[in-house]
Amino acid sequence: MEEIAVSAPERSEVGEILIQALSQRGVEVTQPQDGIPSIIIEQDTLDRRILSLLPSGQVAEYELIYTLPVTFVTASGKEAKQTIQLTRDYQDNPNFALAKMRELELVVEEMRQESVSRALILLNQYVRQD
Repeated sequence: MEEIAVSAPERSEVGEILIQALSQRGVEVTQPQDGIPSIIIEQDTLDRRILSLLPSGQVAEYELIYTLPVTFVTASGKEAKQTIQLTRDYQDNPNFALAKMRELELVVEEMRQESVSRALILLNQYVRQD
C-alpha cells in the first residue's frame, strides 16, 4: 500500500498515532478520494469498572475498557466496520494519587498504541481482500 486516507476526530491522539505509524512505514497519508483506501477513526472511549474496594470503601482496583470504532474502506469502495476493544486491570491507591494518575496516563497511552497496531493488522487484511 503506497497511500491511504485517514479521517479522525479533531485533536484525536489515536488519529495522530495512526498517521505517524503509517508515515513511518512509508505510506503517504492523503485526503479522502475515490480509488484510495481509507481508514475512518471514530471517537475512542475509556470506561472503567470497579473490580475491588478497600475496607474503607475506596476503589482499590478497576478494569479499564478502551474502545476504538474503526471503518476500513477499500480502494473499490467496500466498507468494513470494526470495534477494537482492549481491557487492562488498574490498581488504584488514594495515598499516591499523583503517581497513580501518571501511571493511568501511561496505561491509556499504551492502549492507544496497541489499538493502532491492531488497526494496522486489520487494515492489511481488508486491503488484501480488495
